[in-house]
Amino acid sequence: MPGMSCDDRRAGMNESVTPAKPIIVTGSHRSGTTWAGKMLALPSQVQYVQEPLNHNDHPVRRGLFRFTPPHWYQYICADNEQQYLAEFRRVFAFRFDIANALTYVPVDETGYGEDELKLIEAYAGFANASLQRKIPLIKDPFTVVSLPWFAQRFDARPVVLIRHPAAFVSSLLRLGWKHGLDEYTAQPLLMRDYPVEDDHDLELQERYKRDGNDAATAALGWKYLHSVIARHRDSHPDWIYVRHEDLSRDPEAEFSNLYQRLGLPYTERVRAAIQAHSGAQNPRELTDNKPHAIRLDSAANIKNWQRRLDPATVDLIRELTDDVASRFYSEADWSADAVSAVNSVHPVAAPRTAGVSVGPGRKKIVIVSMSDSGGAGTAAWRLHRGLLAAGQESTMLVGTKKRQDPTVRVLPLGAGEGDVALLDADPANAVWQHAAERWRQNMAEYPNRPAGLETFTDSRSAIRLDRVREVRGADIVNLHWVAGVVDLPTVAPALTGKLVVWTLHDLNAFTGGCHYTAGCTKYRDACGSCPALGSAREDDLSRRTWSERETLYRELDLHVVTPSAWLANEACGSGLLQGRDVRHIRNGHPLDVFKPRDTRALRQKLQIADSERVILFGADAVSNLRKGFALLEQALPHLAERLRPDERVVLLTMGRKPVALNPPASFRVQHLGSLADENRIAAVYSLADLFVIPSLEDNLPNTIAEAHACGTPAVGFAIGGIPEMIEHQRTGYLAKAFEVQDLAAGLAWTLAAVRSDAEMRQRCRAHAERDYDQARQAGEYAALFDELVERSVSTV
Repeated sequence: MPGMSCDDRRAGMNESVTPAKPIIVTGSHRSGTTWAGKMLALPSQVQYVQEPLNHNDHPVRRGLFRFTPPHWYQYICADNEQQYLAEFRRVFAFRFDIANALTYVPVDETGYGEDELKLIEAYAGFANASLQRKIPLIKDPFTVVSLPWFAQRFDARPVVLIRHPAAFVSSLLRLGWKHGLDEYTAQPLLMRDYPVEDDHDLELQERYKRDGNDAATAALGWKYLHSVIARHRDSHPDWIYVRHEDLSRDPEAEFSNLYQRLGLPYTERVRAAIQAHSGAQNPRELTDNKPHAIRLDSAANIKNWQRRLDPATVDLIRELTDDVASRFYSEADWSADAVSAVNSVHPVAAPRTAGVSVGPGRKKIVIVSMSDSGGAGTAAWRLHRGLLAAGQESTMLVGTKKRQDPTVRVLPLGAGEGDVALLDADPANAVWQHAAERWRQNMAEYPNRPAGLETFTDSRSAIRLDRVREVRGADIVNLHWVAGVVDLPTVAPALTGKLVVWTLHDLNAFTGGCHYTAGCTKYRDACGSCPALGSAREDDLSRRTWSERETLYRELDLHVVTPSAWLANEACGSGLLQGRDVRHIRNGHPLDVFKPRDTRALRQKLQIADSERVILFGADAVSNLRKGFALLEQALPHLAERLRPDERVVLLTMGRKPVALNPPASFRVQHLGSLADENRIAAVYSLADLFVIPSLEDNLPNTIAEAHACGTPAVGFAIGGIPEMIEHQRTGYLAKAFEVQDLAAGLAWTLAAVRSDAEMRQRCRAHAERDYDQARQAGEYAALFDELVERSVSTV
């Protein structure tokens, strides 16, 4: 086979074994679907199909899909699928209706159609694709609202592109195209399944249409369409979601990742084609007469909207879209230096010797966490995003990834030879599954372990951080909740000689394996005979883990940060961290997301009357005794006795479904399930009269900060870091530790006060703005890192 590279030969050998599932490349129009679709269709086993749902009656399109749908973004579901099902079966099988296609061919005065040759070529191409059983790649933004139907009926694999709202609006304005909510609201089935989240948007749409404000109506259209994408992401996290900006910033790396996830061969020919279509040798902007061209300087295109739009228009777009845009874009993505602020999508650290050798202005920060979600993982991720927004060079490495953030990389299992190659995603959660199984096996050796306790972790991992180039090249390694990620026997070479800052989210860093101690103080000496293991042996897992940590810590330049003063005191009093540098920096939260919301529509949706009082409880696992759900259950009858007979209470619960509960007659329980969308969570906080957190032990719970940011007071026991968060009878109520009667009294007091004290919700919000601002947290960390670097340089 002359003229083929070695990569192409190997790809050809692999092409007989290809994935059979069709691919759908979609998103909003003007989100780069044509570019992405064409680049993903480069392998010979893939057949590109252009927009079957497009209203433009191109002959080739109507040879495959034989009619024009009623709407541009036509919603297809089980209730209206009959006609569409037959047509898309033809599309995916490449069955081409040449007779129907010919009826759409324009005919000139000679009687010949100018597109007939192209039509014959297309017919032959699709016939060949059918014979070779190629993988259909449907490029069509107008399929995005119907993706669940395509996934169910055809087992299709969606690739969903997301584009910045200002870039989307800017592109439409440049082309003179209009967009709004009308295409969506005119479809009853779509509104049934994906209603407009904020009814006020419908009023705004009519107003801006009357004013002729095309930018505002396009922004509202973007908001709705991307709210549907966000709901897809909540329901189908296994689908592929990619931001246009990330794809544009580093096309070769991002397309390589997409090829890997889709099971397509990424050859040298493919890489060269991607570079040719996206490199700096191409135009920085498309011409108006070629809006669908795909040769473009992709990196330069990212910030074209900043040049095209005036600041007032940008502010309006942001105001209209913020509730949804904040699910995909951070503060940095709106700034004038948005590109440079997050420019290092796949940072490659240069080799360096032991010791810090760079000045305070040039620090490579690597944040290591088991996850980017959950309480500790979310806190770590928010710090990472805050550092990026502040212009810091931060990379986050995790064992399990839930967020669609390209600056978060996944640590793979196993060592092999040489450097470890980081992953962009791991749907199998291999690291977590491996660690959880090892922890389960550890606990099998302790049959007397008490029930209802949370995970007991050891100090081992199958991850080799010493072989991760980004860790070796870091100036500062910021550890967070790292059980199952850090392997103590092998990690020393990666951490020795560099600054290590460990942000604690519980007590695990200075115990023999428990994360909360339930009153045990053996960690102050050396652990052993551990009550959390039900162990009577001194030389048990807790003693061995404690001793391994003591050995490693002696080798590290280790500094400790705690979100709460309570945890700082516990760390200072521990045997492992006594005498170490311990700082107290509160966690930051996105206060532009967690803010008071208008909840009238949500109340109506949940069928909660205005007269009903709402108590909100949230926990990932109610079976965890530390969360205190049993005490809340005991407090409810006492609360009922303190309320008027006509008062009705709704107990809303978030998280995994709680155990069966028999509430008092005047109470009803409504379970919301596990909520991933922070905007929805903020709306639920805003709806509640109070948030209750009956934890028996806790550090600085995100939930209290988020509730206060939404203007909602909190009620909890005066334990751990909770007294640092709730100002008694001003922003909530601090009940005496574990006293059920006082917890009931606090609930009753707060239910009354939140409606009689008009300033209580304002005090809660002011408290959040003072203590939990994300920029403040990032600034304090940056100052700490500068201080540590300067101190280290001065001693070299």
